[in-house]
Amino acid sequence: MESKFAERTVKDNHEMRYYNQKGELVSKSVGWVFRYERRKARAKGKYQQIQVPHPWTEEELKKIEDEALAEEIQGPERRYWEDVSVGEGLKQMYRDPLA
Repeated sequence: MESKFAERTVKDNHEMRYYNQKGELVSKSVGWVFRYERRKARAKGKYQQIQVPHPWTEEELKKIEDEALAEEIQGPERRYWEDVSVGEGLKQMYRDPLA
């Protein structure tokens, strides 16, 4: 679609459906996200003061990469209620910075 913000913009609609073990629909989530051409949005000047994306330093990116590579993967091992204690923390998950 045309946009005053960034000329070409795409609205991405999505719907998630959740079913129980009997195949019955138990929940539905509907949402959307806008995707735009960043360079054109910045060139228009309306949002020039906003830093998009975050100016990651090489050190920050290296730290994120090291943490992601060191992440302990649970894999196919299942955890049951009786395997967990009240107040027990979850293992941290690391992901790349979103641009």
